[in-house]
Amino acid sequence: MLFKIILFLFLLIIIFEYLIPQKTHIKKSKINGTGLFASKNFEVGDIILENVFPNKPNNKQLFNPIKKADFDKYISYEGTQVNHCTYYHNSDLHSEDFKLFQLIATQKIKKGSEITANYDKINQKMPFIAKSQKHYQSC
Repeated sequence: MLFKIILFLFLLIIIFEYLIPQKTHIKKSKINGTGLFASKNFEVGDIILENVFPNKPNNKQLFNPIKKADFDKYISYEGTQVNHCTYYHNSDLHSEDFKLFQLIATQKIKKGSEITANYDKINQKMPFIAKSQKHYQSC
């Protein structure tokens, strides 16, 4: 019985890692620490992350500034890995109802490229997203 469970888990790992293509991966960034990178090519308008805040109650709207603890609890790990880039950002956060937030490609993104966003522009339309820190403005 234990052998069957181990075999089943092994098959699940193979299915998720190799048969279901991943859109993104995380690795060391030249911008800051680690970053989110494209595991496939993205076209303008493609959804990179389906739900940046999957741990938020579905009916809860996010708009006004919220407690940092709540923000940290709601955001996906992948969402935390999107680095700020002032000039050469290639994605944006989009929401039609302030309940579902999707990360969308704003430029073509080649497989292997870092996915970046301009925190300052996002903050203007979604005040609960913090502005960039001064020392990360050069990208």
